Amino acid sequence: EKEVSDLVSIVEKFSNKYSPKFARYKTKNFIDGSNSSKKKKKPSIVPKYFYTMWKLLLAPPPPLIFVKDSKPRVNWTKLRPQTLRNLPKPSDWNVQSCSQDPTFYEETVDKDDPRNKTRPKGIPLIMKPSLFQSLTSPFGRLPGLLSDQGVISMPEEPIDGYIWSETSRVWVIASCRGG
Repeated sequence: EKEVSDLVSIVEKFSNKYSPKFARYKTKNFIDGSNSSKKKKKPSIVPKYFYTMWKLLLAPPPPLIFVKDSKPRVNWTKLRPQTLRNLPKPSDWNVQSCSQDPTFYEETVDKDDPRNKTRPKGIPLIMKPSLFQSLTSPFGRLPGLLSDQGVISMPEEPIDGYIWSETSRVWVIASCRGG
């Protein structure tokens, strides 16, 4: 019994020394308001080198930051595998355009041709064809579908869960970023 009473007295002594204010003082003193302007003192039980850790534990937690899921998601309910074999197969078509640079269409004298160096007067110079004439597709080629109104570009929106990929040049499953 003596050991128990000694233990109780030690616990009471430490609880009076280290317990929070509301447990030590009457509630009327606590309700009147705590002095928030006062700087919080470090309890004597906290060593100096743990002061920063103790102070950070009392600080409110930082606000939570929610990051959207960046994994691609597929709407499997809109995907129709039987549609893939029915989607049209595009062909490469020349891009119809015009260059803003007039030299693109001009013929130039072929300086590398030996006939231009030794030609007699009155014979026309050998000309090098313009870039426009020398290239089979001067503005490039793009995949498209031939219609009764001409060539149309590949659709940019998904069709039954599939979308045209310019990089792979095939129909691929359409996905979107999660969130």
